[in-house]
Amino acid sequence: MEIRVLVVNLNNKEYTFNCINNLLSQTYKNFKITVVDQNSSEIGTKEMYEKIIDDRVEFVYNQENKPLNHVWNWFYKTYNDEILCFLNNDVIITDNFISDTVELFIKESKVGIVVHSTNHDNYTEKKPILEYTIVEPNLYRQGWDFSIRRNIFQLIPEKLKTYCGDDFLFYKLYEQKYDLAYVTSSPMIHFEGQSKQFMKTSGIEDIYSYQSLGFPHNLNINENFSKIKPSKIFLP
Repeated sequence: MEIRVLVVNLNNKEYTFNCINNLLSQTYKNFKITVVDQNSSEIGTKEMYEKIIDDRVEFVYNQENKPLNHVWNWFYKTYNDEILCFLNNDVIITDNFISDTVELFIKESKVGIVVHSTNHDNYTEKKPILEYTIVEPNLYRQGWDFSIRRNIFQLIPEKLKTYCGDDFLFYKLYEQKYDLAYVTSSPMIHFEGQSKQFMKTSGIEDIYSYQSLGFPHNLNINENFSKIKPSKIFLP
């Protein structure tokens, strides 16, 4: 099963460097990484990229900080990999992160999106056997970090508010009657560095309402999920 991971960088080069190295340390090897640079201004970013020499990694340079919806749509239209994984650049993942994801997609044909426990009390406890729960997609919201089957990806309206592209995709999952899987055996840490500091992008026009996109009024998406900053960092 082919999988491609998207990592978007706008400054925070140390986070990005660690994220890519975590990915290159995965036990599962049949995947590729696309790093999209959103016109980074941080000194030393290009030199950081040059340190990463691996055939599985490619770098794409945008001339402006494009809305996330545009980047995701470009990613979908450009690559034909069966599984698309979206990762924040400020995450630490365990070395079974991708192997668990692939195993779950193979095992559960009706699972359309896979998410991993984030900053849970036991986030450092990698488990040797795949552990997961099937969740109703209309009851869960993950934010940026998730993997999706390419054949159920729906092009996100370009004018949709930048950080609501995930809600759109999760609703399409619900609409198509696919399941969501929540994995606890390969947890991750999200430092919340990029998403809050650099959410604003250039080129955003009108903002679609959920109703105009067909979201039912009673869709129970939790907008208030929290991400804590861990007191200690345990490298996988």
